[in-house]
Amino acid sequence: MALTRNHVVLILLLAAAAVFSVCWAFAVRKRLGLKLPALVGLALLNVALNLLFVRLFASLEKGKWGVNQGRRIYGSMLFMPLVLFAEAKLTKQEPAEFTDCFTLLQIIHLALGRVYCFHTGCCYGKLIPGTALRWPTRELELFFYAAVFVWFALRRRRGKTPGLCCPLFLISYGLFRFGLEFLRYEPMPRSFRLALLWSLIAVVAGVCLLSEVLHRRAEKPPKGERSARSPRSARSPRGARGTKR
Repeated sequence: MALTRNHVVLILLLAAAAVFSVCWAFAVRKRLGLKLPALVGLALLNVALNLLFVRLFASLEKGKWGVNQGRRIYGSMLFMPLVLFAEAKLTKQEPAEFTDCFTLLQIIHLALGRVYCFHTGCCYGKLIPGTALRWPTRELELFFYAAVFVWFALRRRRGKTPGLCCPLFLISYGLFRFGLEFLRYEPMPRSFRLALLWSLIAVVAGVCLLSEVLHRRAEKPPKGERSARSPRSARSPRGARGTKR
């Protein structure tokens, strides 16, 4: 089968995702404590899985008119968190730190996927009333990815988002996409957009995951309490008996 222009663009974007993944693995190797080849392998595996989940959802979004309905991105949004927790379990990593690092990488992958929409000409906005211009829905989504990435990266660097990047990203994207759907052009006549339903599912999934993360954090003793259980304090009863003698 001959390569088309779409195939070439897709290959270039996948190559860019692979380069970003390798650079990201090099940047977080010390923080995660994994060897660089293992991190690079996981990062490249996640590129392939992102594409797989997107393709699976793409096969489901073909209506009887065979028109792209713009919901394929939810394949990555909803399934990749499960993959990240499974990878953290298999590599014996702290799930909070591991999912934080790889959620940031997933945001880069999703942004590159949205860039592909500019080439294919899909996911554009409705006409702005009274003008010949359309709402910049693709540009707004790219801006959302950039803003969320910078915010998460800065808070993670300060240690303020242990385990929160993944659930907060699900919640924020679900809410953002829910509002954006009212500006997007829908080529298929429907009384209810299924993308609105998937957005709500993403929000609910993010809230459930956030509740679980906060519950686990509450079960861990604070640092002050852990330091009070040091070996020196454990020997204090013996010291007390010696004083009594």
